[in-house]
Amino acid sequence: MGSFETNTRDGDGEARSGRIRTPSGSVETPAFFPVLDFIGGTTVKSGGIWSRVRNRLFGSPKFNGAMYQALSFLNFGLTPDNLDDWREHTLREHFTNHDPPKDWHPQPESFTEPLFIDSGGYRLMQSDTFQVGRGEDVSNDWGIGTTPESVLELQRDFGADIIATLDFPIPEDLRDSEKDERLERSIQSALDTIELLNEDHGDVNTKGWDPTVYVAIHGHNYEEIDWYIGEVLNRVSDPSLIDGFAIGSLVPLRSNIATLVDIVQGAVNAIPEEYRDQFGLHVFGVSGKLFGLMSLLGVDSFDSTTYVQTARNRNFIDPDSWKQTSFVDVSSDSWTCNCEACAELDIDAMRTVMQSDTSYQSIAETKYLKSDFYALMAHHNFLVYEREVEKVRHAIKEGSLLSHVIKLSENNADLRKGLQRAQMRDPELRDDIPKVAFSVDVDPEPLIRDQDSEEPVENSMGTTSLKHTPDDYNVLDRSHEPDAAPVLLVIPCSQTKPYSESKSHQVVESGLDELDDGVYSKLTVSGLYGPVPESDEHLDPITQYDYALNSVDDEQRELVISRLTSYLQEYGNRYDKVIGYVTSKQYRIVFEEAFTNAGVGIILPSNPQRLQLWEMYRDENIGELQDTIEEALCEPTNK
Repeated sequence: MGSFETNTRDGDGEARSGRIRTPSGSVETPAFFPVLDFIGGTTVKSGGIWSRVRNRLFGSPKFNGAMYQALSFLNFGLTPDNLDDWREHTLREHFTNHDPPKDWHPQPESFTEPLFIDSGGYRLMQSDTFQVGRGEDVSNDWGIGTTPESVLELQRDFGADIIATLDFPIPEDLRDSEKDERLERSIQSALDTIELLNEDHGDVNTKGWDPTVYVAIHGHNYEEIDWYIGEVLNRVSDPSLIDGFAIGSLVPLRSNIATLVDIVQGAVNAIPEEYRDQFGLHVFGVSGKLFGLMSLLGVDSFDSTTYVQTARNRNFIDPDSWKQTSFVDVSSDSWTCNCEACAELDIDAMRTVMQSDTSYQSIAETKYLKSDFYALMAHHNFLVYEREVEKVRHAIKEGSLLSHVIKLSENNADLRKGLQRAQMRDPELRDDIPKVAFSVDVDPEPLIRDQDSEEPVENSMGTTSLKHTPDDYNVLDRSHEPDAAPVLLVIPCSQTKPYSESKSHQVVESGLDELDDGVYSKLTVSGLYGPVPESDEHLDPITQYDYALNSVDDEQRELVISRLTSYLQEYGNRYDKVIGYVTSKQYRIVFEEAFTNAGVGIILPSNPQRLQLWEMYRDENIGELQDTIEEALCEPTNK
């Protein structure tokens, strides 16, 4: 393990360049792994457009590795016996000195680059065929079940250099109980996979196979993804057995750009500083102009099928404007791309073939099939993406990535929104981003596409307002009567509103379920407004604002400290005990100063292992909170 390394950090944001070491060589990061369907039928010649795309990319000097979705072979009508044939050798062995799809095609290059294989969890969940079990215990002809052992054996047989652990994606509209169940199954699956690969404990035959391991992670917002990583790191036997994290459920969530930024920042901030340079961060299904912004936030690698999907729609991606250009609009006068794919483009032949009614066979006037030109377009589109990744890598090394992203954002509203959102938790970006970067009003281009469809994913900023100020709410200016409870529990705010529906508040409240009702009253500390009683959580200023306390806004931090101090001085003596429960660094600073100023209360956990949000979820910390409340109930009252 320990296969990721950081080489260079950009001065802006979390951007870095590095390297993923694999059994088949190293991949320089940031990196793009184009999704390839390696198994398109019964032989290496099968697969239509995919057979041509594979061979084109194998021979490209820009090709550095591929992503394969482990169960994508189900799209091509294979039988279990066919799959057994494929599993007898690794994909790299199958595609070494292999034959071209047609005799008149040139001899393809062998596949030698690193292979990243996803678990196929999304496809497993969609099918009733695959059930929990493994080998003889599986009641389907494929011998594949929804267990880490079964999926790991499939990834091993295919010859994966990098694997993502078996996961169970969480659609946006999933019921909370089912979502929690899937998240727990994904976490346990990751832990089991790591142990199976550990030579001292594993029972999967991994002799001679030492893949780079990325733990698949999920969450619909900043707090959920933070909680997820915290659970993995708290429960894994040795964090050094993890090489990186791979963020899933982004495309099924049909996320807006703000949510995407939140999730990525949540993942980056959840990784403790001592591991930050050792863990790579991958995002599934993100490509195009987002490469720069995601790299700025700390992402190291990406994958996507969009380059092929765009080609299937008979479109080239313009290398300058990024707009999709139909093949019918490509002419020798207007199309000036000189990439390795376009260098062999015969425009007249392309039009003849693509406009023909004939499919799946050579067109009379030429030797080409439509698949040949679909593949050429996909090859070109891949090169456009790869060129952008190269620009991002170069900009990081030169310390100019932010300038590169700002330039792209001038003609793209979504990138501007993403930069604006990123500043909320990385305020150091504010001084470096000129306001002119957000002054151009243009229609946004779709930046995220569903990997299973050709439709762009809808982007929306939702109903949250960024225009609220501290003057919009101040409990000290309101008529307020605190709840009659022995204990006042003070905890930080959450991104999810109302606070009571957030992951952090729900975990704390569920951890205190054994306490009698009415034992404690909850007070939330907002980074914008200061103290917010539970009775006010549903007010518009509380549900609509979006602000995260940070290390740069000293004036705002002092305002929150002042308001919390005043609240505790006014109402703290009405309680037998005032307890602050906080693990995130900036809010811990606020709590400690306000509690000291007011001369009341204690702050828990008393000895957190580290100041990270996910420490809030650690069982021993919640246990300490519960014990402290119970002890307070046994003490003589102050009233």
